[in-house]
Amino acid sequence: MEDIWSLGKLPYEAAKPFKKKSITDNMKSLLQFCLDLLKFLILTIPILAKYLKEIFAPPEMKRIAGQLALVTGGGNGLGKAICIRLAKEGCNVAVVDVDLPAAERVAGDIKSFGIKSKAYKVDVSNYEEVRNLSQEVEDDLGAVDILVNNAGVMPVISLMEGSPKDIEKILSVNLTSHFWTVRVFLESMIRRRKGHILAISSLSGLDAAGRAVAYSASKFGVRGFMEALREEIRLNGNGGEIFTTTIYPYFISTRKDLMEKMQKTSLFQRFPPLIPDDAADIAVDAMLENKISITIPTVWPISRVIFKCLPSRIQDLVREVLVKEYIPRIQL
Repeated sequence: MEDIWSLGKLPYEAAKPFKKKSITDNMKSLLQFCLDLLKFLILTIPILAKYLKEIFAPPEMKRIAGQLALVTGGGNGLGKAICIRLAKEGCNVAVVDVDLPAAERVAGDIKSFGIKSKAYKVDVSNYEEVRNLSQEVEDDLGAVDILVNNAGVMPVISLMEGSPKDIEKILSVNLTSHFWTVRVFLESMIRRRKGHILAISSLSGLDAAGRAVAYSASKFGVRGFMEALREEIRLNGNGGEIFTTTIYPYFISTRKDLMEKMQKTSLFQRFPPLIPDDAADIAVDAMLENKISITIPTVWPISRVIFKCLPSRIQDLVREVLVKEYIPRIQL
């Protein structure tokens, strides 16, 4: 295959214009399209049958007891809850966090289940630290079977607020870290033909959150990253061996300072935040069912479709009521 990296180094030269097709050629193309569509419909019948079966029958949950899970941001909040839930499933757990004392407390709790666990202090936005982590974890606990990319930061700042370093931190922790962890741990999964990658995005990764531009962009990025990763895994021939799941949760009751700021808003009065344990159960269950993605709450996609059908001015009025009151207007 031609080295794609050399393409941008060559001097620019305009491509030759494509030759227009004749009516006969267009008819042949249409006929070929119809034949391809017929083949597609025939091939999708077994998939549709399986899908209908899954709708009317409870999904079969896979077993992960004895496997090793690595959870980033595992010292607090949702990450901690995911660690505990995986431990209940019989997983050994590597707890990764920049807050080492918190990670050590979680690892201690996990050991009470009679399984192996160890805490690691790592900045997952730093590639070298992630690469060193992979070697440490393999020496201490073994090869990682389940990678949970949960680490993230959520400063509610506008595009015009914060320093360039603040923006870089949001993007590097919330998005770039996924590139580093997957790049490091996927290699072993491919070699062993076994693995699952679980990523925590946000409902802000489906519907943009104004005045949280960097955060929302990073979560949209996680969505694109995971969809492209799943397709790349499939193209490499590992689709039935290595699975991906992306979680899109609503606000989760984690940081005290953020919750105190939000609790008096009409948004939280109408829609209270999620409890970490409940969100963790939904996330891990989705992974055990090999779901590609899931929103929390699960009814969000239906509500979203209805909302998007409204005129844009009505959508804006709804956002005014739910969002504007707790994020003040930026004065420039």
